[in-house]
Amino acid sequence: MQKRNLTKDKIIQESAQLAEKIGIENLSLKKVAEHLHISSPSLYNHIKDLNDLKIGLSLLLMKHLGERIGAATIGRSAGEAIMAMAQAYYSFAKENPELYKTILWMPYLNKEILERGKHLSQMVNLNFQAYGLNHEQTTHKARELRSMMHGFISLEHAGYFKNDVAVSESYERMIKDFINQLGKRSKTQQ
Repeated sequence: MQKRNLTKDKIIQESAQLAEKIGIENLSLKKVAEHLHISSPSLYNHIKDLNDLKIGLSLLLMKHLGERIGAATIGRSAGEAIMAMAQAYYSFAKENPELYKTILWMPYLNKEILERGKHLSQMVNLNFQAYGLNHEQTTHKARELRSMMHGFISLEHAGYFKNDVAVSESYERMIKDFINQLGKRSKTQQ
């Protein structure tokens, strides 16, 4: 890559691609510089340190995941929106397993990450409006759903679920059960 075309965004994009090849835990500034065919000092003109790179990768994750969820849920509500969101979340994590791992960095990095994270949470929370939940109930249900999705994906990435039953079907059943419970709860509150 020629130096004059190098930007922080390009470095972050290339770092995400490199992470998918070598594993996020093996990503270093030195390896990124080598991947870009530049010297480490040239990289430091755009990236301050490894933490700055991690922030960039986390922001990239939130951007792409938010776009995927937004596109999947537009025009949908209630259970249909929750299922579409969960499937978009799952497919994104399957297609980008190493970038997905940066989701665990988010609470610890910086204010911009926290702000974008709130926006992503609001997108998730909107899917619960049809159930008539108050703010506290929505928060609990959204946490349950995110924990289920992330837990399932993490276990699958770790190599669990190695038998003849389709993993994606298990995931879909888990989300359907969650949606059914939401529907039952909503009916009992009316």
